[in-house]
Amino acid sequence: MQLATLAAYPLAIYALLAPRVLDSQINVGERPEFQQYPTTVYKGKIVMPAFKRSKPDEFLRPDGDHRCVGADEEQRRLFFGKRKPNFAGQWTVYSCTCGTGCGSPFMWNGRTGEVYRDFPFAYVSVGPPSTGWRGLVHTAESRLLVVEGSIDGEFRGTCYYLCDGQRFALLLRIPFPSPKR
Repeated sequence: MQLATLAAYPLAIYALLAPRVLDSQINVGERPEFQQYPTTVYKGKIVMPAFKRSKPDEFLRPDGDHRCVGADEEQRRLFFGKRKPNFAGQWTVYSCTCGTGCGSPFMWNGRTGEVYRDFPFAYVSVGPPSTGWRGLVHTAESRLLVVEGSIDGEFRGTCYYLCDGQRFALLLRIPFPSPKR
């Protein structure tokens, strides 16, 4: 059985420094599946995301962007009040978008309200509309995050990440075929 190497990927060193994230091995040619990385879904009372109050010029991805987080507490309740965990058991993934097909993700812990923005990419684009790219694909029952599209404008393809609630590790990266000319 030949195992895939992470040596060619930018997060390989990171993954090696965080071995507890990688608790299973991927065979070459096999795409990770959600059921390979199960977790228990949190069923308790959901805590609203605890956004930092800031001026827009103080953060690379400011929590002050009202399109994403609402202008006040009432809007935040409308945006986030009924959302349930949709990723890795207790996390809710949400994407801030300007409406052009790209989005900058963040997630928050439903138990604590902790907001997490340290994804291994800043944004993913699923446009133009005819591509069929799915963007962020995830389930509440799995720690696997699948990212499909143009990632940070530098890579077009599908990336499979495993999350332990503190960090993401790249498991597999598959480029889209080059368009025929």
